Amino acid sequence: MSEKMACHLVDMTVLHTSVSLPLGYLQAYAETDPGISGHYRFFKHCRTIDRGIEPVWNDIQLLIERQEAKRQVFGFTNFFWNRNANLTIARRIKQVLPDALIVFGGNDVTNQGQTLLTDDSPVDVIVNGEGEIVFTNLLAQYREAGADFQSVNGVSFKCPDKGIVTTDPQTRIDNLGIIPSPFLQGTFSDMSIKASVDIAYEFSRGCPFKCAFCHWGMATGTNIRRFSLDRIQQDLEFIASQAGHITRIWLVDANFGMTDADVEIAYLLADIVQQSKKKILLVANWAKNTTKRVMEAAQVLYRHGIINGVTLSAQSLNNDVLKIANRRNIPFNYYQQLQKEFATLHIPAYTELIFGMPGESYRSFLEGVVKVIKAGGVPVIHPLILLNNTEYNSARMRNDYEIRSRIMCFMKQGLSDADILISHNRLPYEEWLKGMGLRIAVPVFYGGILKFVMRQFHSMHGLDYGDMLDLLVRYCMDGRLMSHPQFAKIFLHYMALWDSGDNVLPTPAGIKENQFGHAHYLSLMKCVLADTALAKRLIDELCEAIAGELPEGRGAAFAEWAAYQSLLVAAMSQASRHNNHPIRTEFTASQLAEYGEVDFIEDHGSFRHIAIRSDYISYTPDDFIFRIFFGGIDTLSMFGAARTVLPMNTSSI
Repeated sequence: MSEKMACHLVDMTVLHTSVSLPLGYLQAYAETDPGISGHYRFFKHCRTIDRGIEPVWNDIQLLIERQEAKRQVFGFTNFFWNRNANLTIARRIKQVLPDALIVFGGNDVTNQGQTLLTDDSPVDVIVNGEGEIVFTNLLAQYREAGADFQSVNGVSFKCPDKGIVTTDPQTRIDNLGIIPSPFLQGTFSDMSIKASVDIAYEFSRGCPFKCAFCHWGMATGTNIRRFSLDRIQQDLEFIASQAGHITRIWLVDANFGMTDADVEIAYLLADIVQQSKKKILLVANWAKNTTKRVMEAAQVLYRHGIINGVTLSAQSLNNDVLKIANRRNIPFNYYQQLQKEFATLHIPAYTELIFGMPGESYRSFLEGVVKVIKAGGVPVIHPLILLNNTEYNSARMRNDYEIRSRIMCFMKQGLSDADILISHNRLPYEEWLKGMGLRIAVPVFYGGILKFVMRQFHSMHGLDYGDMLDLLVRYCMDGRLMSHPQFAKIFLHYMALWDSGDNVLPTPAGIKENQFGHAHYLSLMKCVLADTALAKRLIDELCEAIAGELPEGRGAAFAEWAAYQSLLVAAMSQASRHNNHPIRTEFTASQLAEYGEVDFIEDHGSFRHIAIRSDYISYTPDDFIFRIFFGGIDTLSMFGAARTVLPMNTSSI
């Protein structure tokens, strides 16, 4: 028998994993065809894009040198964050192996033949839609010399005499059971699973919504198709048995918690995790219109330490904006009730908002942020990424709403880019840039170092949260911050990256080139928590800036509020550094009770000691800071007795 033909599958992922679910599906399904399994040998290359392309390219180059056959297949799974990296690797392959077949598939390249199949492109074939059946049919055709892909549904390809040819669409897979489990099939080695901190998984495919900003799995506006509960149980039990001590399962379903089956899976997963005695976290995309099912699933998962909180996906609270986006949220009074219920259950809940949606102004968006805050929520703001195949990215929408966008670095400079909206007919560029400042100001100031004083200014003086946030953004953007030079430098660097067209700027120490700001948020919080004396001066300066808006002056309690806020930051600092020594304060017991309902103090006459919450001490420093991001700390009572859930010991970015 002749040597098997090589089929390389490549996934440059944002996860820290050696296990790629898309690649596993492609191989597991293809190998159900004896004609494929008997003629192809599969090699999977899954690496985090954070490390660049060289590790993957070195692996591929070594395997190319070992293979005598010149006709080899290279399949790449594509999202907006890895298309450039994939193209770079594909060009290198064509240089050393001109006869190789380069196949691109995934959300970002579906229906993009006119853009990707140019004369100078290394890509030969694009898979349009779900890949398992289409890729298997491609391999079957390519096995024969002079293969004709016109008989393969669901592809676009270069044809010497016809130009770019696109065949009829491939019918969606209604019965997902025909795709073997790559976990149970042995497609992934036990070692690769054990070595992976992150593992992607799915319970279902499809999404009934048709939001203009989304192209979820190429299946928006479709019925939900589910894998069987028996298969899911076997997969989860296998993953738990093979995984390392700490593992994150990234659920790629569009709407977890929408059905009764999701609630059943939540109980099932809780049992599996409990029996495994491992720390397994689930990162989920929760149902768009949160229901009682979400509440029940979240409660059982949070109780067992499997989730860190729940996402309420609002995107905007402006009805006109939602109408343009083909989206309808739950009534706001129901949203407020859900916030109260989650708070009663002590489950952190944060609200996702997208800044820059057509129809939204800076001021209307800020009003939405304030609504979330007043309802007891935590706003998490994302820029609007114009994804391929979405309505927002259509020529009609770009023209009607005068949309302008810019290609910006997403993770790795030059390899991972995103097309980000920077203005439209209701949002001038200057206002958009200020919105990017708001994006980091909300978690740093409201969620982090000024939450208590902002609450006091609002309740005692009627200052609007939106006005305070806007003032703080402008104050820092204008370079007026003087008390904490490193804080000011990091904030201005963050803003300069968003304002930069080429994304090439000198990077302050400790900051990765990350346009989306997670590294900047961490660095801002770390530089505050590292030096509490300097933090106190920063808090005093920012409080003075806010107080300047008061016509009647700052009031007698102003200094006390600022001092209490500094005390909170000191407590955060100790917790982030695993220091469980009590915090010393000269606040009286009655003052502490008024602000934080503290009942865990030791009175020593002229001063008091306040205990630090024990489960916070279990967190890594980054975990603790992101815990603040998703909930905020505005009273010392949050440092009280430990919760009963398992402590978190891995990054929750």
